[in-house]
Amino acid sequence: MLQIDEKQVKAEHTLGGIKLTEIRELLEKKSNIDDVARGYLVTLLGSTLFIDKTVDQASTLLFSLTTDLVGVKTYSWASTTLAHLYRELGKASRAECAQPAGPSTLLEAWIYEHFPMFRPSLNSNFIPDSHPLAMRWDIHTSTPKLTSSLKAHRRRLDDMKAEEVLHCRWLLCDSNVADNFPLSLYHGCISYSSTIEPYMPDRVLRQFGYVQTPPIPPIKPNKEYKTAHSNSVDYGEGMMSFWDEPSSHCLSETRLGKMVKDPWDTSSDYMSWFAQHTHIRVQNPAFLPDGFPPNQHQISVEARLHLIAHCLRPVYPAVRS
Repeated sequence: MLQIDEKQVKAEHTLGGIKLTEIRELLEKKSNIDDVARGYLVTLLGSTLFIDKTVDQASTLLFSLTTDLVGVKTYSWASTTLAHLYRELGKASRAECAQPAGPSTLLEAWIYEHFPMFRPSLNSNFIPDSHPLAMRWDIHTSTPKLTSSLKAHRRRLDDMKAEEVLHCRWLLCDSNVADNFPLSLYHGCISYSSTIEPYMPDRVLRQFGYVQTPPIPPIKPNKEYKTAHSNSVDYGEGMMSFWDEPSSHCLSETRLGKMVKDPWDTSSDYMSWFAQHTHIRVQNPAFLPDGFPPNQHQISVEARLHLIAHCLRPVYPAVRS
């Protein structure tokens, strides 16, 4: 494609990909509309969803994914993007990793939707029915911070109240994701080329509007190699067999359970399970930041407004969070 030498493609693959600037230069010389379309798709995907840390390279894997211009619209780009993001977040958890690669815009938009305390200012030009949801936020304005210290942010997370996490954003918009997007309840593995990652919605049932219960045991890899500086896991090609019939491997109504009354609802046994399977605190109490005394945190104004809207909706359905 684009008349790039095969040896060059293989060489560039070992270096992380082909420079976006090189692809753009090649496109300017092309007259074949199909080549231009493929080059545009590679450039678009490489600069939005499948970004590497150089921010100026497109993975050579994208060339094979954009060969079929007719079939490309039928691909599950959402699951592919998530698989890529999950793997990059795994790598980012290792020591000495400064930042993750992947679709940071998607990750940031998810954080802003569910964690109001970290939100930037609203974009006054945002049009709900016309613009992507991520454009709701004005990231060019400074975001108020308690301090510039990482310790302060960790402590802020530790002091966060359950009411401050907006789990059910879909339900507040009269759009039940489980009904409108049933494949979002698929439980199995998703992939981006050879990258295979587990997708387990039973661990975040409140995001779908259901009471959170202890999840089933996680999908484990066949092999894993994790050191202080690397994150290599192998789930095996056989794990993708579920994806051949995803609708047959979605969470059942029995597994979904009851709809929430309050967005933070959990079953009576969930919190004890949670305490046994996670780190309750992010910040080491022995190293608290100066000027940030314990147990002084108050629920944010936006969280309070969300709670008021939640209580009014059964009586006044038009109320929005």
